[in-house]
Amino acid sequence: MAYSNYGRGSLRRTPKKKNKNVWEYRFYYPDDFNTPVRKHITVHATTERDAWKLSIAKQTEFLKTLNEQQTIKREQRLNELFKLYINDVRSHLQRETLGTYITTWEKHLQPLHNIPVKKLTAHHLKDAMRKYAETRRTHKRYKANPFPAPRSLQRVYVQIGTFMKWLLIEEYIERDFMIHVSKPKLPEREYPAIYSNHEYLTYLQACQEYDKAHNTHTATITYISRTTGMRLGEVLALTFAAIDFNTNTVFVSEALNAYRGKKAPKKHSVRRIKVTDEFLDEVRLQQERLRKQSAAMPAGLWQGNKYNLLFPDRTGKILFKNTMSSKLSTIRKNLNLRPELKHHNLRHTYATDLINAGVDIKTVKDILGHSQTSTTENYYQAEVQRSQDDAIAVTSKILSPTKAEELQTILEK
Repeated sequence: MAYSNYGRGSLRRTPKKKNKNVWEYRFYYPDDFNTPVRKHITVHATTERDAWKLSIAKQTEFLKTLNEQQTIKREQRLNELFKLYINDVRSHLQRETLGTYITTWEKHLQPLHNIPVKKLTAHHLKDAMRKYAETRRTHKRYKANPFPAPRSLQRVYVQIGTFMKWLLIEEYIERDFMIHVSKPKLPEREYPAIYSNHEYLTYLQACQEYDKAHNTHTATITYISRTTGMRLGEVLALTFAAIDFNTNTVFVSEALNAYRGKKAPKKHSVRRIKVTDEFLDEVRLQQERLRKQSAAMPAGLWQGNKYNLLFPDRTGKILFKNTMSSKLSTIRKNLNLRPELKHHNLRHTYATDLINAGVDIKTVKDILGHSQTSTTENYYQAEVQRSQDDAIAVTSKILSPTKAEELQTILEK
């Protein structure tokens, strides 16, 4: 908006008797969106004629300065404005999200960098999305599918949308151009990979052999993930105080980050899970192993009494999630299991078993710690009505690491 004399305003003498030579000039000028804004100017003059001259001169000077500021503002390029946007939202975004925003903008949205904001149109945004979707990724892990995944397209669309809303709020643009940019369509969600009984038993036996050689707890962790549907971070954050042996329940109230240790999970992830007697037997065996481990340590090195963790490291402190993930990944690679089978898929396998056994979707949601039933339904389509008692009946049939002889017999067959 170029500012000029929008029209002569009104002039009046201030009603104070002591200051008869003070005049107040009032006029309107349009803002960025053509909305009239009122402005007051005070001048000192002995006559009304002189007051008018001073008022008009001040009005002209004010509008000229405003016009220059707006011109500079509109000539800023999107790359400069994105840095201002990042500084503005830095305080209320997580570090990982912030890093993703910056990486996406610098590497994948380069066509938008040097566009002045006054020349920005919806076509620029459409072209940026199209070029991102058509760009082939050269890393070897993308050899099978070199183009961005639908979820990546969706993430970029949301990121550009939030940036445009910020530009609109800060009055750099007059309207949100994203309403003219079509939202990328996502394909139907694929069901997660599920462990077969033989694959799980093979994985469990390999974990047992790994534990004997390296003095770790991978077999028990695998069993707990398979029989409770807990995430790996939640399993590693379990303490003995969270297990109630009288009511056969586990209270999930903490989880582990990749590097930073414990954290409080989301509100809906805090939950109680009923467990089987076999589960509690495994916990007692793990407790006994930790007693032997602490007794073998030199005096003063064992920190297990302080942390009270079910699966600590060699000195009783927190065993970080990435450390255990690396060990479990090594075990799976040596078994030549399907590539899509990760440790997290044990959680999906457990949920699928519950639904196939007729447990209602709300109960499965509560056990898994999902926020909504729709989240559970997206992974496991089901329409059933049962309770947690049925879930326990299903869980009790899953073999634990202590049934080594029975496990070996099944694998030989």
